[in-house]
Amino acid sequence: DGIRDIGVTGVQTCALPISEKLSALGQLASGIAHEVNNPLAIMNAHLELILARPGCDGRTRQDIQKVIHESNRAAALIRNFLAVARNKHQDMQPIDLNRMLSGIADNQRLARAGQAIRCTLQFDPHCPPLTGNPSQLERVVINLFRNAEQATEHHSDSPHIQVSTRRKGELVQVRVEDNGTGVPAHLVSKIFEP
Repeated sequence: DGIRDIGVTGVQTCALPISEKLSALGQLASGIAHEVNNPLAIMNAHLELILARPGCDGRTRQDIQKVIHESNRAAALIRNFLAVARNKHQDMQPIDLNRMLSGIADNQRLARAGQAIRCTLQFDPHCPPLTGNPSQLERVVINLFRNAEQATEHHSDSPHIQVSTRRKGELVQVRVEDNGTGVPAHLVSKIFEP
């Protein structure tokens, strides 16, 4: 959020042509969001109908629920994008961090089914619930997973990713570690750029 706020503040102090471009970008984003949200809503409605059918077994039900979750996540990403474009405050919700990370790890395992990357989870059972934007936090963690996968896939004989949580006083620490190559020196100064 800090990066986003700095960027928006910097943009608001710029000349009028930039603000006009941002206005046009906001309108474009609204149109795209509308066009993408419609099919997502229809997909979710049909998936809910399938779940309601009597013959939907446990494994199929779990798979459909994962698809619904990812579809809802896509819709939330679109809402977040629009909120950034419009400079709106994000809704904060309670987050069970360990549960969220476990779900993301399961989905990432499915996404890399053909790759032999070992993933271990070490969660602190005493992590308190967090308050934040679940969609934004998921996006950060998924990016960390993908970076770790890319760092290990061609640079290690036995690629390994470890995800851990730890309570540190009033804070909670999330670590995504890998045994890959690390960030190249020329990119270290850019890792926090949006």
